[in-house]
Amino acid sequence: MTKSSRVRLPGAALFVLVVLAAPSCRSKEPRVAEATPPTSAAATPEPTPTEPPVEPPKFTETAAAGLPPFSGLIEPRGAVVDRKDRLWVADFGNSRLRVFDPSGGYVGGWGGKGDGTYGFNNLSAVAVSGDTLYVADTWNARVASFSLAGSPKASVIGLYGPRGVAVAPGGAVFVADTGNNRLMIYDADLKNGRAVGSKGSGPEQFADPVGVAVGPSGAVYVADVANRRVQVLDGQGRFTGRFAFPGWTSVGEPFIAVGAGDALYISDPAGGAVFALNRSGNVLRKWEANDAGRRFSSPTGVALDSKNNALFVVDKGGNTVSRLALGEAKTK
Repeated sequence: MTKSSRVRLPGAALFVLVVLAAPSCRSKEPRVAEATPPTSAAATPEPTPTEPPVEPPKFTETAAAGLPPFSGLIEPRGAVVDRKDRLWVADFGNSRLRVFDPSGGYVGGWGGKGDGTYGFNNLSAVAVSGDTLYVADTWNARVASFSLAGSPKASVIGLYGPRGVAVAPGGAVFVADTGNNRLMIYDADLKNGRAVGSKGSGPEQFADPVGVAVGPSGAVYVADVANRRVQVLDGQGRFTGRFAFPGWTSVGEPFIAVGAGDALYISDPAGGAVFALNRSGNVLRKWEANDAGRRFSSPTGVALDSKNNALFVVDKGGNTVSRLALGEAKTK
C-alpha cells in the first residue's frame, strides 16, 4: 500500500484489523488433512487382519483331495513323526499344530493365537513319546503336553522363549529354554523341573540353544547355536562332550533329529542345508536340495521316519516340507 493510498481508521477498527491479520501460533503445527470418502473401490483401505480363532482338536481319517502336499503353513519350525506315521508340524506363523499324513495330506490339528488350553503363541517345537505330545509354546513362555487325540495333560510356565523339546527313553523331558540360555529337565508330567547351564561358552554353558534331541544311547544333543557347536550331555544333564558344527554362521533356529547309532541330522537355516553327522561330529552327508532337486531356502525342523528310512525337512523360508530318502550311512 502506498503512502497516498493510506486510509485512516478509527482506533477500534484498527485493533480489529490487527487481530485478524496477526498470525496464529497454531499455524506452526502440521496440518492434518480431513478424511475424504474414497473415490473408487481401489482407494478403499485393506481391512485390518484379525487373528484366526482358536480351534479345538479335530481329525479326519482321510485328507481332503485337491490340496497341495503340506499346504497352509506359515514359517513352520519343528516337526516330529508319531507311531501312526503322521507328521506333526509346529506351524509358527499360524500358531497352530498341524498334522499331515505321510504324503502331505492335512488330517487335523488345533490351535490359533491365544493362551488358553488350545491356543498357542508362535509354537516352535513338538516331540512325541508314546501317547503323549509335548509342545514348546514359545511366546506363551510355556511347554504343554497333550494326548495324541488332543486331550490336555500338563503344562509348565515361567520359561523365556523356549524353542526346543525332546523326550528321553525313560520319560525325562528336555527343554531348550532359549532366552535364559539353559536347558530345563522335567519328568514326564512336566514336574520336578531343574535347570542345567547358564550363558557362556564353557561346558554346560549355552548361547541361544534351540534344537534338542535324545539318541537311542540316551545321550542328549543340544544345538548351542551362538557358540556354533553341539553339546552332548548324559541323561542327568551332565556334560560329556561337544563338537563344532560346520554352519550356523548367524543365529537362527536349527533343529536336531537322531537315528540309529546316534546318527545326527541337523539343519542349518542360514546356510540353506541339512547335515548328517555321526556322534563324533564328522560330516557324513550334506543336502542343499530335496530329492526333486528343489533347493532349500531356510530349513529348520527335521523329523526322522525310522520305519521308512526317510527324513522330513521343514523349510520356513519356503513354507514347505520335503521328504528325503536316506541311504545307509556309517555312524561310527
